[in-house]
Amino acid sequence: SVECPELLAATGRPDLFIEIGSMPEKYNTTPIGKAFLDITHKSFFLSIPDIAKFYVENGNKITLLPSEQAHPGHIRAFLLGSVLGAALYQRGCILLHGSVVKKGDSVICFIGERGAGKSTTATAFLAKDFQLITDDVVCFSRPNKLPLSITPSFPSIKLLPDEVEKNLSVSANATRLLNVPSYKNYKKTKVLFKQNFSKKNCIVTHIFN
Repeated sequence: SVECPELLAATGRPDLFIEIGSMPEKYNTTPIGKAFLDITHKSFFLSIPDIAKFYVENGNKITLLPSEQAHPGHIRAFLLGSVLGAALYQRGCILLHGSVVKKGDSVICFIGERGAGKSTTATAFLAKDFQLITDDVVCFSRPNKLPLSITPSFPSIKLLPDEVEKNLSVSANATRLLNVPSYKNYKKTKVLFKQNFSKKNCIVTHIFN
């Protein structure tokens, strides 16, 4: 099994199932040593060398096949990022790559390319009594209705090592999730901010790119 300590306990009937299992037969011969992605209008397949293969279908089921040497933190990095994003997309959600924080009626969304400082900026706002809504995957769950509503994800932010140490030292609410070894160019560590997290859907008021 793959533990996901980032996730919060929930009640009610689950609408997304994640299981370890085999991939569809046509993906048994994907390129060795290279990342491979295949997307159709009904399915999403992602293969990451030495980490895992992921298959998403119908927006309600994720199957993963981990590599024997894979670190659980690396599996979760893809599972709760690109792979979960694929499931949300299959449900008709609008997705952005960014971070969102909230204080009162102000809901601020930071979007941008990788390395632009979205997570670092959001973390700085948490130090000013803002609440975290989401980091990495921004999900607008009502694409056919206005105003657009953002669905919260989970109370963690991915930060580079120097930012991790800085936030652990200044915030009593910050907790290092796990020391994850670097994987190629992936060097971030997740930090939990459970006391600075909002579980309620909200309407974005500002977007900064």
